[in-house]
Amino acid sequence: MAQPNRKRAFTLIELLVVISIIGILMSLLLPAVQSVREAARRTTCLNQEKQIALAALNYESGFETLPPGARYNGPVPPLAASFNTNLYWSWSLYIQPYIEGSNIYDVLDPANYTPLAYQAQPGVGDFSLITSELKLLRCPSDSSPTLNTYRPIDTDLENISTTNYVANNGFSYVRSGWSASLDLADQVSNRGPFSLVQQGQRPVRLAQILDGLSNTIMFSERAYSFRGRPYDAVNNPNGSENAEGAIPYVTQGIVCDSSTNFRGLADAMFGGFTSINEFSYTVGERRTGASSTHPAGCAFAFCDGSTHYLRDEITHNSQLSDSIPTSGDTYELLMCIDDRLIIPSEF
Repeated sequence: MAQPNRKRAFTLIELLVVISIIGILMSLLLPAVQSVREAARRTTCLNQEKQIALAALNYESGFETLPPGARYNGPVPPLAASFNTNLYWSWSLYIQPYIEGSNIYDVLDPANYTPLAYQAQPGVGDFSLITSELKLLRCPSDSSPTLNTYRPIDTDLENISTTNYVANNGFSYVRSGWSASLDLADQVSNRGPFSLVQQGQRPVRLAQILDGLSNTIMFSERAYSFRGRPYDAVNNPNGSENAEGAIPYVTQGIVCDSSTNFRGLADAMFGGFTSINEFSYTVGERRTGASSTHPAGCAFAFCDGSTHYLRDEITHNSQLSDSIPTSGDTYELLMCIDDRLIIPSEF
């Protein structure tokens, strides 16, 4: 009598082996998938910076100057008591008509209102218009919250939206550029393309960027948090990993001021005192530099509209503060508009 055919089933051991092999394959593939996703996010970030740079260039075509890094229309200079609490419109508001944000520009109306005058209008004093997320000004790799709790404005310490892109203020500390000169390009300090523009001053024109538009940084990123990266236990004993990102349209004060809790012009601009992704400095200095959550570098837009990904290890002179960069200070040379030196081959 013929025996019935019996289908052979997997044994428990064979099943466990198959599951183990699948698990190994998944562990091998996951980093590759994450790497591809990060590469896509980095490309998106570079494209967003290009759009912002092109908007600034379109502004320059219409007004024959770059947008102001921040604009102050009050007395020159401002009263000492209000020097570090004044509100200033920043560059991201002035480019709004060129990135489909004309409605925001028209409502805030920087040509007719200072931020304080805008606040004084009935029903709009809470700046509710600028608390919504602005995707073009957010790096897709940075998972920071919609509201930036580190950079409040006004005496009520009101929080507005988080952004990640900042304008190049120059190779040293972020500073105002107060000067008797009405032309910011005449100033010696910092020599970046963006600064605080006082009443009657002219922002920088492209023709004044003597080092070449392709050799001068226009915009960069600033991370909200360095999440998980090491820190300097001497300068930063509390272990804070925050660079605090940026905020749109408005800045408050001139410098980072712990007594008022305002972050000054660094709300909208960055300086070259710290290198790229430099988290060994104090928290106050880290708030003013260029940083990102991308691996080993940061996205930059240049004054010709091109974008580049600069690595953390780019040559940086940590001792340079007010002196003009020398031929070996690659990062500082890229931030200066008229050092007239040859950029090293590492760029």
